[in-house]
Amino acid sequence: MARTIVEEGLYHEAHPKEQSDMPLLVREDTGKLLRVADVPGLSTGGDAGKVFVMADQAGTLRVAPGSLGNHEGKHDESASIALDFDPQLNVDRTLSLANGDVRVRTVWSNVTEELANYTPERVNEITRVGRETYQQVAREFANVEKGKIIHGKGVNDWYHNDLGNRAIQLLVTLTGHIGRQGTGFDHYVGQEKIWTYNGWQQLSFPTGDVRAVPTTLWTYYHGDILGNIEPETSRRIEESIDNDWMPVYPAEREDGSRPDPSVFFCWRGNYFNQSKGGIAVENVLWPKLDLVVDINFRMDSTALYSDIVLPAASHYEKHDLNMTDMHSYVHPLTPAIEPLGESKTDWEVFRLLAKKVQEIARERNLSPLPDREFDRRIDLTSIHDDYVRDWASSEAGALRGDKAASEFILANSEETNPEGRDERITFDDTVEQPQRFEASGDH
Repeated sequence: MARTIVEEGLYHEAHPKEQSDMPLLVREDTGKLLRVADVPGLSTGGDAGKVFVMADQAGTLRVAPGSLGNHEGKHDESASIALDFDPQLNVDRTLSLANGDVRVRTVWSNVTEELANYTPERVNEITRVGRETYQQVAREFANVEKGKIIHGKGVNDWYHNDLGNRAIQLLVTLTGHIGRQGTGFDHYVGQEKIWTYNGWQQLSFPTGDVRAVPTTLWTYYHGDILGNIEPETSRRIEESIDNDWMPVYPAEREDGSRPDPSVFFCWRGNYFNQSKGGIAVENVLWPKLDLVVDINFRMDSTALYSDIVLPAASHYEKHDLNMTDMHSYVHPLTPAIEPLGESKTDWEVFRLLAKKVQEIARERNLSPLPDREFDRRIDLTSIHDDYVRDWASSEAGALRGDKAASEFILANSEETNPEGRDERITFDDTVEQPQRFEASGDH
């Protein structure tokens, strides 16, 4: 992509010149940046470590504004000075330095030379991405007014992950999609724990019965991995299942058999990469499934192995809550733009699925289905109405939108709506600035 952006002149020239190391001069003999101490006849009092750019086509050297290098290690005040010259990006010259004639080039010249090696044919051979596909994505990203790249932590689980991150950073640097509202390079990581768990639990399981099981246990069981792990661990897992300490679904039948899972519904997580099931997920678990559906805003490995991918809105296209057990603040997500294309918010995707199920159930006049696990009956003819009902107040249709769902979580959690106190945190309270939990105390 970077090669396409450079070769077709789609890069934002001012940004690499002013906000990156692209104009800095590099010595070809050592591969290091050209510094003041390398050039004879220049004062090195406190400036020996400062680096150079070429200020014009005539070859005038100039210390790069903002470069560090004084002996005390203090910050250079010139970093705040706006450029009053035009740093050259394409430089290939020979200079007379303290130890003889040395060829110098800019970081830009070295980068673009390396990019030239990645022809469409080579990229296709390495990645299997179509020759025209990645170039079209490059053009669209370069030409859009405001662009943002969101990547998950899966990149950082691999050796040389730093190079992957640098490659992404190069794209936003070349195009100037950084440092402005609505642009940037964001790191997406799932939330393991949330403080407002009670509100989330009531929203997700309004009847009070929680049907949940650790993903690793479920994967090990249905992926037939138990026989390939440490024997004592396998024994303990089997014991927990036999004693119903750790339930596994589908449930065991009366005759002692247990059916294989048939439908796998993945919501905003890269199960295929993170399940720790290895090759067993692909070779053992996946063939058991009749249908795999993924709700995602990324075409990750789970999406690639799914039958249906439902496009989800990303962080800046919806109302949502963002929090972690590492601090006691509520951070909101608010839509800067409407969901792109056919994508929808998570809440809307599930609501529309429930609506369609309810329509079909009513057409077929289905009777409520027994839930043998929790001694209750599931009425598919009202599943959408139940989905958007505020069960705490019995208000019909109150939770039709993602913002209302977020408000429900805050209203039904002790951290944000402490019992016996008038103070509470609403979603609107968090928009101007993150709010600290009312129940967190003064620490």
